[in-house]
Amino acid sequence: CGNWSGIGRIDVLLGDYLKKDLADGKTILGYLNDDFGTWPAILWKNEGGQWKYDFIAAEYWEPDYQMGKPYMVFGSDAMSLSANGKWMALSIQTEFDPWDFSGTTPDVQVARLNLETKQLDVIEGGSACYCVSNDGTLLALAQDEMGGRTPYIVKAGSKELLAFKDAYKFAELNDLVSVTPSAIAADNSAIMAFGYDEAMMVYCFLIH
Repeated sequence: CGNWSGIGRIDVLLGDYLKKDLADGKTILGYLNDDFGTWPAILWKNEGGQWKYDFIAAEYWEPDYQMGKPYMVFGSDAMSLSANGKWMALSIQTEFDPWDFSGTTPDVQVARLNLETKQLDVIEGGSACYCVSNDGTLLALAQDEMGGRTPYIVKAGSKELLAFKDAYKFAELNDLVSVTPSAIAADNSAIMAFGYDEAMMVYCFLIH
């Protein structure tokens, strides 16, 4: 990690969090603020005490469709890395035009990348993902035209979206018009989310 203008060494600033909270203490997930606004994913890996830069999106991403890469979005600002550093949850898009508001371009999709095998699973129907556990279970959401969010879980080994209301049977979920999943335990033992009802009252809840 080099010195960032106005920030300093990011590994020094993060300190003990690298050991306790960020993947296995050896991997940091981030994205580039590129000229096209597509936020391609990058990794920093600690190898022998030195942080090395890995442009993980390079195999899949190119903002110009003429370059032959499959995705014009491979990353975004809503990504997650599993606690063991094996799984990455991200957003992908085959076409991207920041000035096109017609709604005719392909929708953003959710994907899960195995960083060991480089297998990419595309999840049909999701529009954003927020967290992934050690076995590849991820939490995602789909957003409607009015901004309402429906939360989903995609279990390990599956590419099917399972709605929270079908996976977890409790009445409180039925009273909320929008729910955003925010965290999942490394062993899938607990899930955190927040949402609001028709009166715009915000609720935070824990599923375990």
